[in-house]
Amino acid sequence: MKKTMKRQKGFTLVELLIVTAIIAVLATIVTPAALSAIEKSKATAALADIRAYQTATLTYYVSEGEYPDEAALKAEMSKLGVKGENPWGGTYAFVSDSTTNLNTLTVSGVSEKGLTKLGELLGKTGATDEFSVTFDDFEVEVVPAS
Repeated sequence: MKKTMKRQKGFTLVELLIVTAIIAVLATIVTPAALSAIEKSKATAALADIRAYQTATLTYYVSEGEYPDEAALKAEMSKLGVKGENPWGGTYAFVSDSTTNLNTLTVSGVSEKGLTKLGELLGKTGATDEFSVTFDDFEVEVVPAS
């Protein structure tokens, strides 16, 4: 009597384990790069918001002859579509000092990696703690999340 063997379909356990191991190795390589790219994109978005605040402040100054208070600047920013929340979920706070003509924008709630990336974009390489940068009459303070 002749035995007929059925041909089995599917993968063996060893093949499945090898594929799983390959996927795990690739995930450990890709994840840090992806997270770094996310922080850089948040920092770039925050920099765009900072530039928008600076532009809105100067536009208001040119049209009104004085620097805006926080309420007037919020109205200008809403025209540009910029919200009061930064990419890390923190806030933007604006203060205008009419005696010194110095305008200060505080970016609060920035993550540790975001602080480093935003620092690099603002010319403060290696920033790991609160810092500030001044552009003419516009100062930007960056405050880490607590």
